[in-house]
Amino acid sequence: MQSVPIKPFMIVLGTSHTNGDCEEGDVHLHTLESGKRVNLVQKTAYERVAEELGLEIVQFGLSGCGNIDLLEATNELLTRGFFNDNCKLFVLEPRSIDSTVKLPEEFFDTSLSPTWFLDNGESISTLQSWGPRRVDDINSPRAPVIQQIGKEVNVNIEYPNSYYKERYPNAEINLIKKAREVHIFSATSTLQVYQNFIYIDAIKNIATSNGINFKWQTWNLPEVLIKTVKHMLPDSNLFDYFVGEICPQNGHAKANKLFCSCGHYNEKGHIYWYDNIIRYMKIGIK
Repeated sequence: MQSVPIKPFMIVLGTSHTNGDCEEGDVHLHTLESGKRVNLVQKTAYERVAEELGLEIVQFGLSGCGNIDLLEATNELLTRGFFNDNCKLFVLEPRSIDSTVKLPEEFFDTSLSPTWFLDNGESISTLQSWGPRRVDDINSPRAPVIQQIGKEVNVNIEYPNSYYKERYPNAEINLIKKAREVHIFSATSTLQVYQNFIYIDAIKNIATSNGINFKWQTWNLPEVLIKTVKHMLPDSNLFDYFVGEICPQNGHAKANKLFCSCGHYNEKGHIYWYDNIIRYMKIGIK
């Protein structure tokens, strides 16, 4: 993974949006998701921010990750010495709500023994394992460690049995479907929002307690959800560091020109994103 820069730099940590995933992006830049090639935009919003601020960028966009992955990545950044005097800014792009749930690996491969993880070969850190824009060899992306322990299931999609039989021949299909039925009630619920923001608050506290200029923003966080979170976390100053939503509100006049067919921002979208945040990113930079 990228070594600690020896000159002033900024860290950006987030999801596929931070990584610049875009199926209609640059054909020379790509990542792999579940074995499928996904192109990337030429230059992300945060890369544009770094250029404007004159900072080197340490960019970790963990496509498909959850906030627990982002918390572990933050722990690793701290342990590896990234939170030093040269770190002028740390920007987090977490999830506020999520329609996916991680289920135990055992649901997908019943042949696993209780010690399967110990016998599963060399383990690597979260930061080292997330493919292009994160590791040196973009031609050899590796599955993230967290996915060796569990797999993501979208609770809003009911896949046919044939889907699981083809992808996971040893899967306990009935168990997976029962788990989906349970989690469909908690996905995007107040409980899930509370859990997500506990992770976000913890990441903020790690950064600020180490003297790092911290800012965060998320893809879709309407005002009613902000009020909910403030009510749930009355002692937190998390929103003092909030830069604002990344995604324009539904019905935005430019929206249909900013998005890729995969639902991420395209190149124009990243420029729009940059234009909306650069003035806030300059605050506190010395």
